[in-house]
Amino acid sequence: MESSTKYRRRLAQPAAALLALFLLLPTGESAAWPLSLLSYNINGAGAPGSGGRAALQRIIDYLAPDVVLLQEGKGLANLEDFLADNPAYESVYSSADGAGNRRAVMSLYPLVAGSAIEHGLSGNGQTSKRTLLEATIDLPGQDLLVWVAHWDASVNAIRQQESVASAAIVAASMAADPLALLVYAGDLNEEDGDAEVASLLNEGLLLLSPLDVNNSRPETLNADPARGTYLSRRVDYLLPSPALAAFVVGGEVLNTLTFAAGSLPPGLLANDTVDSSDHLPVLLALEITAGGDGCGDVNSDGTINVIDAMLVAQFTVGLRACTTLSSFVKCDVSPPGTPDGTCSIADALRMAQCSVGLVSCDMVCGALACN
Repeated sequence: MESSTKYRRRLAQPAAALLALFLLLPTGESAAWPLSLLSYNINGAGAPGSGGRAALQRIIDYLAPDVVLLQEGKGLANLEDFLADNPAYESVYSSADGAGNRRAVMSLYPLVAGSAIEHGLSGNGQTSKRTLLEATIDLPGQDLLVWVAHWDASVNAIRQQESVASAAIVAASMAADPLALLVYAGDLNEEDGDAEVASLLNEGLLLLSPLDVNNSRPETLNADPARGTYLSRRVDYLLPSPALAAFVVGGEVLNTLTFAAGSLPPGLLANDTVDSSDHLPVLLALEITAGGDGCGDVNSDGTINVIDAMLVAQFTVGLRACTTLSSFVKCDVSPPGTPDGTCSIADALRMAQCSVGLVSCDMVCGALACN
């Protein structure tokens, strides 16, 4: 027993020294590139040459999103014409419901061939006429899976079923890969405190709250002040997985009516969000760090090394917030094979041991949220 204690002390002293060194080392920055996601119920793409189409195009041009997730693309000819007017984007759209509404994905990055799927959301005696559109986008070094939804506006029971079916689809994807980049977007016709939205959050998606930059309001319906229900509710969402949320740096709800006189951004007209739709567009801005898909690579620089260990050590003693780790979700790598649900000094030590070849760098990690 004495000998065992002596060796434990010899191991503990280098560990303490290593931790002290980690706390003093400067932090490294890994390369990052911007990505923006837009969810927008466009209430029809508008006929070519119409004021609504022109307003919609000005909004797209101003926000310049990398990925556009559209709902209520009424009229196939108008939708296809709008997509053709934006040839920089690859696109895919869903089948139509009884009213001719379609969901669509537009992406400046390639769509993975054959990845577009329409999930039926009917069940439990309820018939949903709107499918959930899924597509995978080929981002540099990793994929982004998107879902575009437009839940029923009239019948609560149908909307509840659409929520249940959607939650099962999200749960399956999260279980297959807890570190996947996922986003569930669309007009859910539910407010964020409602159980139907909560069902998606219960499967691991996160509720973010982009706001109007001019008045800090989150509401997205209705966009026209001439209607008595002007901005009555928030029903439009971008719900990311924890791995994707780790890269979010901002967002906004665009309302051209709330800009003060003379402050409207160039290219926009004051009535554009009214003329384009009865919903407001919702945008998330991200900074994606290149590479680093592996567990333990908390700064997403493509390797697991002493820098990752240092960052985690700083986090464990309160010198760094989890939001400063671009891939905090990859921290929990200890104990080996059975992560314990925490980001701790044990994880930092395992990363350091990996970096010098003492343990395998092929690690399993648990999904962590940065709260």
